[in-house]
Amino acid sequence: NNTAKDASEASFGHTGFTGIMVWMDPEENLLYIFLSNRVHPTRENHRLYQLDTRTNIHQILYDAIKAEKNF
Repeated sequence: NNTAKDASEASFGHTGFTGIMVWMDPEENLLYIFLSNRVHPTRENHRLYQLDTRTNIHQILYDAIKAEKNF
């Protein structure tokens, strides 16, 4: 799964081969754009997936939204 655990059911987006991610959550008024070049220096570079970078950043955004709502 490429989305944060707190993403709403209304969220939608696209992930790409080079590691990009564009995700929209209309319920939270959130647009998340992650640009990367996973294939540098070679297409055998899998660190982006191994570290789950996109999903972790995505969840950090939801954690910040929740913290702001509870402030």
